[in-house]
Amino acid sequence: MFLVLNVVLIQIVVNNCVNCVTMHDFMAPNTVRAGDNMMLNCSVTFTPEERMNSEITISKDGQEFYRYSIKNIKEELKSIPGIESKQMDPMNVPGWVRLKEANRHFQGNYACVVTTNVNNNLSQQSANKYVAFDASMGEFKRKNNASNIKY
Repeated sequence: MFLVLNVVLIQIVVNNCVNCVTMHDFMAPNTVRAGDNMMLNCSVTFTPEERMNSEITISKDGQEFYRYSIKNIKEELKSIPGIESKQMDPMNVPGWVRLKEANRHFQGNYACVVTTNVNNNLSQQSANKYVAFDASMGEFKRKNNASNIKY
């Protein structure tokens, strides 16, 4: 009886740990105007064990451009069509990235995916957000008198 009870308790602890990954929100604007900056935030809570075995990725139209490996404490940015890596500014907070000087290529479906692997138990959570592009002059363009933004 005692041995069976211990096995059940271990199973409960493992299940509770895996289920603790919580994606609270994926914040992105509904619309971004030409020349403006756009902030993306994938808000996630982990247990300590999950934190060391997780990755956060952000993609646009299925093409990944941001990856944060918590285990390696490393942010990776890569260019995708219409958005160069030099337009990306990691915020030094896992799951946060700023895209600078919006152009028409910013419009699309953005996704945040959190992948966790604890004790060979793979877990993924994702959230999507569509961002529209407004070609009218944005705040960044007005403040900086920028005229070289490509639409």
